[in-house]
Order: sequence, then structure tokens, then C-alpha cells
Amino acid sequence: MISVQILLGKSISDLKKHWRSTKYLIRCVVKTFIILMIIVYKILI
Repeated sequence: MISVQILLGKSISDLKKHWRSTKYLIRCVVKTFIILMIIVYKILI
């Protein structure tokens, strides 16, 4: 029973870490996309 709880806790903490890095990745992608859109916009106009 204890080992199951430890495994659950470990997987949950891994999930939280993964979620944080995923959020960071999404933020980076969004920033890059916005910068690219601004550059394209300035070139076109």
C-alpha cells in the first residue's frame, strides 16, 4: 500500500514538473510566433 502511494506521489510530481516545462515551452512558442508575425507585418507594410 505504501509503495503504491509513493509511486502515485512520484508520478504526480513528475506530471507537475512536466506541466511547468510544457507551459514554459508554449509561452516560448507563442512569443516566437508573435515576433515572427510582427516581422512579417513590417515587411509587408
